Amino acid sequence: MKLKLKVITPTFVGSGETLSPTLDFVFRNNQIILIDQNKLTNWLFENKDRDLYVRDLTKLALRGEGNIGRFFSDYKLNLDDFKKISYNIAFSIKERTDTYRLFRQVKLPISGELGAYIPGSTIKGLLRSALMFRFIQDNGGWEKVNNSKHILENYRPNRGYIGEDIFREEMRFMSTDAMRFIQVTDTSMVPLEKLKVFLLERITRSNSPIPQLILGLPKDTEFNLEINILKGFKDSSIPEYWKRLFEDEKVIFDVLQLYMITLMEYEKTLVEKANNSISKPLSSIYARYIAEEKNFIGSKEKSSIIRIGFGKTYYFNSIGHFFTEEEKKRFIVVRGRNYSSSIFPSSRWIIRVNQGEIEPPGLCMIYM
Repeated sequence: MKLKLKVITPTFVGSGETLSPTLDFVFRNNQIILIDQNKLTNWLFENKDRDLYVRDLTKLALRGEGNIGRFFSDYKLNLDDFKKISYNIAFSIKERTDTYRLFRQVKLPISGELGAYIPGSTIKGLLRSALMFRFIQDNGGWEKVNNSKHILENYRPNRGYIGEDIFREEMRFMSTDAMRFIQVTDTSMVPLEKLKVFLLERITRSNSPIPQLILGLPKDTEFNLEINILKGFKDSSIPEYWKRLFEDEKVIFDVLQLYMITLMEYEKTLVEKANNSISKPLSSIYARYIAEEKNFIGSKEKSSIIRIGFGKTYYFNSIGHFFTEEEKKRFIVVRGRNYSSSIFPSSRWIIRVNQGEIEPPGLCMIYM
C-alpha cells in the first residue's frame, strides 16, 4: 500500500549525533553554516603554516567551549570557501539573552548521504501501539483484556516488548507473532538543505523553559512510504483475531484514527489541567487537530494524523492511557515523586517558532 506522509508540525527523529560550534559550524546571519571538514583538512595540509593552525584548532577542541568562527576571523579566512551546507534558523533570536549557551549544541536527525528520512521502524512502533488500542477496544475493554491471557504484567524483568502476548499465539515462538506480517518501509528522503534549526523547549510546571536546538523537518515536508500486510498471514499460526483484522490492509487507517483521536482528546484534557503558560494555546491547537481527525473519521477518508519522533508524552509511547490509577502508580516512575494522574506528565515539549507561536512537535499526516 503506497502512502504519503506530510509533516504538520516540526518533526525530529534523532540520530544521537550533535553539532558543536567548536569545530562543526559557525552561526552567522540567522543561519548555521556547516564546515566541510574535508576542505578544511586539505587546506591545512597544503598550507606552510599548518603547524600553527593545527595547534590552534587542537586548543579549540580541547577547551570544548571554543568557536571555530573565531579561528576563521583571526586568520581572515573566507568562510564560504569552507562551507558545506547552511541551515536557516526557524525562530526569532532578537530578544534572547542566552544565544551563546543555546548554540553550544544542535541535535541531528537520522539521515543518509542522500538526505533525511523517517525510519520504517519509527512508523511501525506507532502502528504497533495503535493496533494494541484496537485490540483492547474489540476485546471488551481494558478490564477484560487485562484479566485475560493477553496482557502480561508490564515492565516485568526480561520482558520482550510490551504487547507481544497480544500479537502472539504462543509466547515462545516468534513464528506466531502477527507483527512480522506488518512491513513498513523507510520513507523517501528529503534534501538536507530543506531542514531547519528549531527551538525545542521543555516547559515545566513552574513555566521554566529548558531549551535545546534540533535540526528538524519543517512543516509541509512530504515523503513517500509503503505499509504492507504481507501475504501468508492467513495460513500462519498467528492469533485468529489478527487474521480477521488483516483481511483489508486499509484497516490501518481505522486503527490509526482510533488511536490518535483517543490520545489527542486525552492530551487536551491533561494540558488544560496543567494550567501553565502554554495550556491555552496547546488546548486550542489540539482542538483544531481533533476536529480534523474527526472529519477524516466521519468522511471515511483514508487519512490520519499521527505523532512521531522526539517530544511525545508517555501516553503516546505506551498503553498507559488504559491503566487504572493503581496500575499507573505501579508502572509510572516519576523521579521518586508521588504519581498524580491529574498532572502527569507535568512538563511538555513544544516547538517555539517565529512571532512567539508554539506547536507540539511531531504531528504528521499519513494518507493514500
